[in-house]
Formats: sequence, C-alpha cells, structure tokens
Amino acid sequence: MFLRERLTAAAVEIFGVVEKTIVEYQEEITRSKEENERLHKMLDMVIKPQVKLHRAVNAHCSAAPSENMHGTEIEGPLQRKTKTGRPFRHIGTLSELKKRRA
Repeated sequence: MFLRERLTAAAVEIFGVVEKTIVEYQEEITRSKEENERLHKMLDMVIKPQVKLHRAVNAHCSAAPSENMHGTEIEGPLQRKTKTGRPFRHIGTLSELKKRRA
C-alpha cells in the first residue's frame, strides 16, 4: 500500500510538471504568433506603403496655399512647389510610364 501511494504521488507530481510545461509552451506560442503578426504588419508597411490623402471640409480653411509637413506649398492638385520654389512636374503613374517605354 505504501508503494502505491508513493507511485501515485510521483505520477501526480509528474503530471503537474508536464501540465505546467504545456501551459508555458502555449503562452510562448501565443507570444510568438503576436510577434510574427507585428513583424508581418511592419513588413507590409515597407513593401506596400499606403498613402492616404485627407481633404479638409471645413469652413475655417483659408483659400490661400497652405504648406504640408514636407515643406511643400499646396496650390492645386498637381501644382506644388518645393521650399526652393521650383514646381513639381507630374510625369504620370507607373503604369503610364511603363506603357510609354514599351
């Protein structure tokens, strides 16, 4: 009887350690998945950057040209000037440029 109790206690202890190890592995897997998702999002931002333009619809906006965060005056859709005053020239989209080369 004494041997049986010791074996049962040892089995319960082993089971507890195995169960604790499994929980730790599951937590590590969850952290790894979250890290992978975070890195995947960062990679997507580098590979496929998205430019989002927002147009202000506000009565308090002035009609005078404003300056964006890059120091470029915004005068119209394709009429922008740099800080040096030289205008940008619209050269078309990537697909338009590829068609011209073909």
